[in-house]
Amino acid sequence: MNSAILERQLAPFGLAVSQWRDGHSGAEPPPGQFDLVLLDTGSGVAQRIDRLQMAGHTGPILLMAPPDGMALAESLVTQGIAAGVLAKPVLRADLFRVLARLSGPGTPPRPAPDRPPRPLRILAAEDNKTNQLVFAKMLRDFDIDLRFADNGRQAVEIWREFRPDLIFMDISMPEMDGCEATRTIRAEEAGRTRVPVIAITAHAQDEETERILASGIDRHLTKPLRRSALAEVLQTYAPQDLSPRPADAA
Repeated sequence: MNSAILERQLAPFGLAVSQWRDGHSGAEPPPGQFDLVLLDTGSGVAQRIDRLQMAGHTGPILLMAPPDGMALAESLVTQGIAAGVLAKPVLRADLFRVLARLSGPGTPPRPAPDRPPRPLRILAAEDNKTNQLVFAKMLRDFDIDLRFADNGRQAVEIWREFRPDLIFMDISMPEMDGCEATRTIRAEEAGRTRVPVIAITAHAQDEETERILASGIDRHLTKPLRRSALAEVLQTYAPQDLSPRPADAA
């Protein structure tokens, strides 16, 4: 999922992206010389850097580290092994600043929209009217086109005609729950652009999380929702050419 998000963030800059999946398990790096390598700091990061160098890579390596991996990442930067470090989850604004710095003097790469700007289309499936009001209030300052569905079946119907850029899906709903609605959407969108679906649930047990992700949902948030968490989701999952910023700042 993180790889897909990164590729979606980088593609509009006109960059060719290759993915090195399961780099810790023995798979060789993709052939060729790269202008930049984004490398996760999971276990075996030093070995992966060695394998990149053995494969002939001489360009900058940018590390992506969670909070508990920052110390290791910063030590590699201090040793001159890596060019810098980004905190996970990687925000688009931070990624742009790094690209601008590594581009050197001149005009940094900028995403070029291929269509006129428009509000970000969001579908929120939530059967509780009070929760709908709270959700709308949290996002009222953002430049979005927000529509609500009262149940999973209605969410699928609205998705078909509204074509949202992002879906927030409550899990416990009448008629059709959020997992079944997501499976229906995933089946119908096969071969087309995949819409990110963010689950909203009051439960956070491991079993529930596994069931949610298995239905094709990309991520889940637990209730009560926080505005900062919603804003971070918009920042991460919004299409590159659409601004998730507050409307007065856009």
